[in-house]
Amino acid sequence: MLEELQKILADPFSASLAEKVVVGVCVIIITYVAQKLLGNFVHRVLRHDEVDIPANSVLVNIVRGVVIFLGIAFLLQMCFHLDVTAMVAGLGVVGIAVSLGMQDTLSDFISGVLISLNGVVVSGDYVRVNGVNGKVLDVNWRETKILDVDGHVHIIPNSTISNQEIIHLNEVEPVTVTLLLPFFDTPEEIEAHCAKLKEVATEAASALVELKRETVVAYTGSNYAGVEGVVKVYIEVGSIDPRKVTSAVMKAVAPYTSREAC
Repeated sequence: MLEELQKILADPFSASLAEKVVVGVCVIIITYVAQKLLGNFVHRVLRHDEVDIPANSVLVNIVRGVVIFLGIAFLLQMCFHLDVTAMVAGLGVVGIAVSLGMQDTLSDFISGVLISLNGVVVSGDYVRVNGVNGKVLDVNWRETKILDVDGHVHIIPNSTISNQEIIHLNEVEPVTVTLLLPFFDTPEEIEAHCAKLKEVATEAASALVELKRETVVAYTGSNYAGVEGVVKVYIEVGSIDPRKVTSAVMKAVAPYTSREAC
């Protein structure tokens, strides 16, 4: 059987009608199986690392269409002795025209595949990209969706992300409030004052959001008006607008700061 098939392929013009029918059926079956296998393979690649692309996406259909076209061309040449060189050349011309007309789309798609395969950005990451800070909601075949702290969803083309610096943020971020504290006569007074600052800052921030670490009060220097210091409370990135926490902490610690600088 294999030798007969090789003989037909070597000299298709001398094959009988029955042999041509057998070859035609084989070509149809092989084409069908090939387009299914390649389509499923491309679909699995596109879904790698949570890149959610539907099974009937543009690229999958293009791959299947090319396989079917080549199968038809081979069938016409083997069974009907038609010259398909012009058809194949025409496919190349059409491919060039389509690629020129879909430059941006193809650029976004290729960037999306590379971003996914390299694991640069995945759903759930906290990132800073293109001037946007937020949580990555989705990375699909054309764009990336990022949710910022104000609840706005930014849809950024993948080609833009691939050309921008991407900063992965820690899940816990500090909210820092700068203080000017009064001078004290003894270390005990300083310790008591810091403990009070820590207490009121923690209480004010906890009323808005769950804190992820212990509040820190530290000295950073001094000037003629008092002692410079900071209060840091730690929150989960994206859980709340940090400006709200900053405002609450500033109001809470205001009564315990120096009045000399006012």
